[in-house]
Amino acid sequence: MRILVVDDEPGILNLIVEFLQNEGHDLEKAANGSEAQAALINHSFDMVLLDLFLPGLDGNELLREIKQKQPDSEVVIITGYGSIPTAMKSFNWGAHSYIRKPFDLKDDLGVVVKEVARTLELRRFFNQYSKQQLELEKLDNLISESPAMKGIVKQIHSLKDNKGSVLITGENHTGKAFIARIIHNIPADSEKGCVYINSKETSELLEKGEIHLKNNKTIQRDSLRESLKSINCRTLVIERLATLSKDNQKSLLEILRCNLFNQDENEQENNPVRVIGIVETIADSGKQPSFLDQELGESFSYHINVPSLNERSEDILPLAYLFLKKACGNEINSPIRISPPVLEFLQIHTWCENLLEMSDLVMTIILKLKSNVITIRDMLNAYTCICKDSQQDLDNVLQQLVNAEKTTLARIFDSDN
Repeated sequence: MRILVVDDEPGILNLIVEFLQNEGHDLEKAANGSEAQAALINHSFDMVLLDLFLPGLDGNELLREIKQKQPDSEVVIITGYGSIPTAMKSFNWGAHSYIRKPFDLKDDLGVVVKEVARTLELRRFFNQYSKQQLELEKLDNLISESPAMKGIVKQIHSLKDNKGSVLITGENHTGKAFIARIIHNIPADSEKGCVYINSKETSELLEKGEIHLKNNKTIQRDSLRESLKSINCRTLVIERLATLSKDNQKSLLEILRCNLFNQDENEQENNPVRVIGIVETIADSGKQPSFLDQELGESFSYHINVPSLNERSEDILPLAYLFLKKACGNEINSPIRISPPVLEFLQIHTWCENLLEMSDLVMTIILKLKSNVITIRDMLNAYTCICKDSQQDLDNVLQQLVNAEKTTLARIFDSDN
């Protein structure tokens, strides 16, 4: 790591620098606030070790300056025993942690530096994952080999040139929120935000007049369009619509009609906000729950019904390989293969929990896998963990595993003859 050490005591300053250089880090040092400011102009740092009390410049003042100029730098405060309350206040300005004088170089400073390195590693991983996730959340990457999903892709394509509201329905864990993110990412200016509010937040908005979201963002009921514009929102996703009370559903419809539905062309051009509602349908019926207000449901311009995994047989194997790739990441060098009986099982299995079940299954298998081939035994071991609270579910899986192995063996026998 590249580290800046700021301390007005030469003995401590040189001791820290020498220790960290021996640990393999790239060091810069500053004996006062002015030298630290100059170093921050000329270099970027992963970590700053900052003495709280400096001549000419308060340590917390310098901390605020560091977080403004180099927000990704992690700052560790160096403080004396009597100044701990002041050091604690530095957390309000973004300090990572503090270390108290006198400290042991290896057991105290060394541990803190390793913690900072771990923080930076996790941040890099998260940033990389976020970029990969954003790339996945594009229409071209939506797995759509099945006729049902081809129809979904066609519907999404039709939304490119307008801001019409969309109602997305589907069983639990079919990827409704994922489809919403893909719709949000269609236009080129997708840097504008996508705001999600759940049923609890929606009720609070309707009953109390406003809700406070993360990052100090506020949405106000009586000026919905303006407050969404002020937080740079281009897509408003309202989840679990059908769980709202009937009165709140009617109130929501009235507010959406006044603010976002039925906008004229000028309004859409100046403040284009798409509303996406998400509703869970009843399994095996494909119908939206009777407790969704009919008028609210019909007020959306477009309706997309996301099929269950059992209706996407052509997508099952591509999805399994996708989850396998995500579960393995870069941790496994040799590619993992899926044995023929397991491939057969994946096709004939009834996916009660849809994508969540497949994701959990693959992750459980990878955690327990002892070779680079996924076998029927691996599937059984994984489902023994997943279905530990339901013997009936485990019995059903066991029967499907047996049938899959029989079918595979019969196919091999027929090909030999």
